[in-house]
Amino acid sequence: MFDRQPSPISYLDESIHILNVINDKLNDYFEALTKLALYKVPLDVVSPLHQLTYEHGVILINSYLDELHNYFNPSLSNQESKAFNSYYKLIKKEINRFSDIKNYRNNVCAHNLRNDDRSVYLYGNLRKYKVPQNIAEFKFAKDCINLMTQVVNMIFPISCSNVKAVLDTRIKNDKTPYITSLPKDKLETLTSDLLNKLRIIERKNKQ
Repeated sequence: MFDRQPSPISYLDESIHILNVINDKLNDYFEALTKLALYKVPLDVVSPLHQLTYEHGVILINSYLDELHNYFNPSLSNQESKAFNSYYKLIKKEINRFSDIKNYRNNVCAHNLRNDDRSVYLYGNLRKYKVPQNIAEFKFAKDCINLMTQVVNMIFPISCSNVKAVLDTRIKNDKTPYITSLPKDKLETLTSDLLNKLRIIERKNKQ
């Protein structure tokens, strides 16, 4: 199969690594969605966690497809593209069953529940979006992404591991300290000061 030399890391290698990272995150999210029900967590806690995880999952699916179309595919040679497309067309046909997944990401998950400057809730219906609507459909979409990633890794078997090796070395040797802009011991004080300032404004407005 096709592959690149271990060093230096190519543009294609980098894209393959990104596809694998997104795929791994998507699997983690699905596992979290399914495991929540196994614990005795109150419904009012589980429901928002489900929604948050699901919506970020939709964002990840879009991120994966964007990476595939905008970076991975343009990096392929004609021979590589021919080898990949025979698999790609079959898998993409199944993913296309969720034809509104990009619009849902844009309108609902990322851009303030608005479509063409109009409220999605007031002028639309979330159930009309052709996106995964339940765990089973979410799993189907996730499985399609998994299969696509397996194909990528089959055609380029060492690209992802090459990038991971470089990243592992960099992380191991990175001595840069984490810098927090909000010291933990001052967070409560900052919040309290902000509340006091808002109350002062409120009192002035009532005069």
